[in-house]
Amino acid sequence: MFKHVTPWFTVILVSFSLSLQAETEIADELVWNLQIDLSVVSDPTELVGVTQKEESDFVELALYMDLYYKGFFIQSNKNRTRFSNFGAEIGYHLYEESNYEISLVHKSYATGFDENEIYGEGAGEDVVPELEGINSRFDTSMQGLRFLNYTDNRLFWVDVAGDLISGEHRGWAVDAFYLLTYQLRNWDIDAGIGATYFSDKTNTYLYGVSPSESRALRPAYTPGSGHVFSVEVSARYPLSASWVFNTGVSVNQYSSSISDSPLVARDTVTRFKVSVGYVF
Repeated sequence: MFKHVTPWFTVILVSFSLSLQAETEIADELVWNLQIDLSVVSDPTELVGVTQKEESDFVELALYMDLYYKGFFIQSNKNRTRFSNFGAEIGYHLYEESNYEISLVHKSYATGFDENEIYGEGAGEDVVPELEGINSRFDTSMQGLRFLNYTDNRLFWVDVAGDLISGEHRGWAVDAFYLLTYQLRNWDIDAGIGATYFSDKTNTYLYGVSPSESRALRPAYTPGSGHVFSVEVSARYPLSASWVFNTGVSVNQYSSSISDSPLVARDTVTRFKVSVGYVF
């Protein structure tokens, strides 16, 4: 079962609405934003045997929080279709100039999962036959540095991060994203392209099959390094001073080292989301 009531305190370094860029500037005062979101989603995963089945699987209730204080930030990824369920991200600005920043960042680059589908959602539910007997994969939260460059309608960043705290896999990742923002009448439209590279340890942790996990139809597998390419388009429309309409679509293309895994059913995943949010 997919999670459909989700009190996410999801966090990302950058808010993609240009109206929020002022909140990323270093200031002494506390800046915060809170939003409740009700969404209808088409949310397939790359995993074998995992599908949306019931009506409740297509509905999500989320709580997003953005906070900034003296260089520390907690910012939601509510405007990114691919990362809207990727858990928390926090950070601290080390250095900032007029159009670029260098920050420490703590971020999840892939969601975890277990034999009950997405990790943490299937407790007490039926096991997915194709995933039965696998070890739990926790969210790949990593710590590292981000370089970010931006202008009035353009944003680009590169993350280099590794598993420095949890020790679950001791791997690393490089994440890059380029975003353009347009305004069409009252619509804010974002279009972006990105890529995430996983080291062999990270990729093996997520998509490898150890000898103890192998079955007749699930042979042992060691993938080596891999990557995910993504294209995203999202749009926002203010319905009133407090209500906002959001929609977005993302297409993710997985490298062969990932798609060849016995745990993976497809090499391309398209996610679509429509939501209405209330901003406090």
